Amino acid sequence: GVPSSALREICLLKELKHKNIVRLYDVLHSDKKLTLVFEHCDQDLKKYFDSLNGEIDLDVVKSF
Repeated sequence: GVPSSALREICLLKELKHKNIVRLYDVLHSDKKLTLVFEHCDQDLKKYFDSLNGEIDLDVVKSF
């Protein structure tokens, strides 16, 4: 079966709706596999920070 910690995390992710959190759309469960379907993001957080060259606007910091 699916670990209880994974089920708790899935339940929390399905409830979260915030512009700064990737949304969980669906969960597909088969005998040996659990697939989570997330919102698509063009880049991850590291790539975003790398693109800023170490200079993060204060308004952006406050929005997180």
